[in-house]
Amino acid sequence: MKAIQKGFTLIELMIVVAIIAILAAIALPAYQDYTKRARVSEAMSLAAGSKTAIAEYASNENDWPADNAAAGVAQPAEISGKGVVSLTITDGVIDMETSDRIVTGGHLQLIPVADTSVSDADVAAIAYGSAAQPAAGAMNGVDAGSFRWRCVNDGNVLLNKWVPTECRS
Repeated sequence: MKAIQKGFTLIELMIVVAIIAILAAIALPAYQDYTKRARVSEAMSLAAGSKTAIAEYASNENDWPADNAAAGVAQPAEISGKGVVSLTITDGVIDMETSDRIVTGGHLQLIPVADTSVSDADVAAIAYGSAAQPAAGAMNGVDAGSFRWRCVNDGNVLLNKWVPTECRS
């Protein structure tokens, strides 16, 4: 009579372990990117209240608010979350600095643009500090309440794969 084999052989167990290792090597980086994208989405949600405050200020004053206090929102460090260290308003531009849960020192900026003829290069110059944000009332006579938000990311620190499509440089 032959003995009936019970259980798995060593080679079968090694194959299963190898398959699990390969799947983990693929899934872990994809999951990390997914969590970073979710935290960037949180940053955009944090900016929603500031966008409203800036729009109200621009409608009433025909100019952009100089800082958080002028816009009537909390101080920069008080507006934070899991992925955001601070949210700073400077001349109507919203700058969100990311935390180490996304990447330390990353900046995502939302720029209000009242004039439809403003080019992407001009918006980028405002975002990177080489040009000043024009006053809301000085933008070709366009009503200060009528503007669009442009999202800018330099793509060097905060990778484009983590930010919304409209923010990719």
